[in-house]
Amino acid sequence: MIIRRRDFAGMLGLSVTTLALGGCVDLAEETSDSAAAVPRPPDLIPTSLEMRSWRLLNRFGFGPRPHDIAALERSGPAAFLECQLHPEQLSEDPHLTQMLASLSTLELDADAARDSEGEWKGDDYIIPLFSKLLQFRLPYGDTTPGAVSRELQQARLLRAVYSHRQVFESMVEFWTDHFSIDQRKSSCRWLKTVDDRQIRRHALGKFRDLLAVSMRSPAMLVYLDNADSRRRDPLTGAAPNENYARELLELHTLGVDAGYSLSDIQEVARCLTGWSVQTGLLEFEPGDFVFRDGWHDDQPKRVLGFAFPEGQAEDDGEELLNLLAGHPKTAEFISRKLCRRFVADIPPQALVDQLTSVFLATDGDIPSLIRTIVGSDEFVDPENMKLRRPFDFVAAALRATNAVTSGVGVLPYLAELGQVPFQWAQPDGYPDQMETWSRGMLPRWNFAIDLLHGRIAETHTDGRALSHMTGRENAAGICRTLARSVTGQQFPADILSEMSEWAAGGKAATAAPQWLALILSSPQFQWR
Repeated sequence: MIIRRRDFAGMLGLSVTTLALGGCVDLAEETSDSAAAVPRPPDLIPTSLEMRSWRLLNRFGFGPRPHDIAALERSGPAAFLECQLHPEQLSEDPHLTQMLASLSTLELDADAARDSEGEWKGDDYIIPLFSKLLQFRLPYGDTTPGAVSRELQQARLLRAVYSHRQVFESMVEFWTDHFSIDQRKSSCRWLKTVDDRQIRRHALGKFRDLLAVSMRSPAMLVYLDNADSRRRDPLTGAAPNENYARELLELHTLGVDAGYSLSDIQEVARCLTGWSVQTGLLEFEPGDFVFRDGWHDDQPKRVLGFAFPEGQAEDDGEELLNLLAGHPKTAEFISRKLCRRFVADIPPQALVDQLTSVFLATDGDIPSLIRTIVGSDEFVDPENMKLRRPFDFVAAALRATNAVTSGVGVLPYLAELGQVPFQWAQPDGYPDQMETWSRGMLPRWNFAIDLLHGRIAETHTDGRALSHMTGRENAAGICRTLARSVTGQQFPADILSEMSEWAAGGKAATAAPQWLALILSSPQFQWR
């Protein structure tokens, strides 16, 4: 069944103009108010859980499943959060474990990952040593994108949908955006898999450890062009590459308004000359980090007023790491980003200041920052609403409907929605503010409709649970139960009445998927 814009407008109590702003037609010439694209729901207070619990599930997680709600109701948000902050103590969903085990490339080292990503098969006709030498003489990007990049995307979706470690997975997503790498750039297609494992290892640790592994990440060094950065040599034309140095200061640590100068960027680039990646040519761990002493500028340097003596070699980078990881501007910048992602598009300054103090007092301890956010008044303020990003929406819809998926058929929908994991073209990561995503509602509706009607490859919803729900109540009761189960909110009575009268001539068993698609498309579900 195809649901038209006018149908949605009538069913959800929205004007056609408002829905058009959500992505159906371009009315930019009629209004510049992007907030109108996705109106806030009229009832912001959850009816089944108190606000702190509900937002914990929907912001530091990808939306509730029945076992999450039951666990929260038993323990309360504080105890639930403490359990989530120790993910190693949580058993995983058996379906997730089985699905991840079927993805053969997730644990490969960089060398084996490159072999799996492309179609080139040198070992079939040449001895292994020369096979490797020849293979890594090929320029970066010579192979065709394949299994490694695709399976990493699948894994990201599967973990968001099925993992019992929701706070952990939310922080992995946050740090993936913070240390963003577009896997489509040359050898990042396979190097990003190794980088992802490092982010996962430290996602609930200390910020300094995350920064340390990112600075040595081959994927990052290739993505931001530091792998070829060398000391200045007028004879060969070699020079330090400033791309990574600039993003290290602007995006990863201090922030763009921290007061550093062009000279600071240039000096950071000099500190990181020689931080590179093994190519495989006479190097037998291709794709790993390597410090090339002969490329390094070993003369004195000065960054942010701090002197770096000559002759420090690789320790220049270590000293830079210590300077940046503990800098007050870094603490403020990370705190503001956390507030913007998990609290409000315009971060409350009082909470930013509080988080900055916690960051500095705990040496950037990530669990301490999360506890501070969840325990704050700002976190439960009804005015501080967040619009789900496309990936979060898709994951939440799959969780809400108890869907079973391999992820394969869902990835094309994420491409249409504009948020395929690891494929943001800029180094600043996928945006987390409403104006970026508020005009893309029509693809969300199409996903909801196709999901509930079984049109997504290798994906289906739990029909037995839906049938059980529809067998106990009349149409109006079914709509009310579905709405509260999926959104945690009570829909307005007039909307419930219209929904109950609409679709399939009042036959509840056949109308339920259409009702549920409407609920997933509603403002009550889009906002969290």
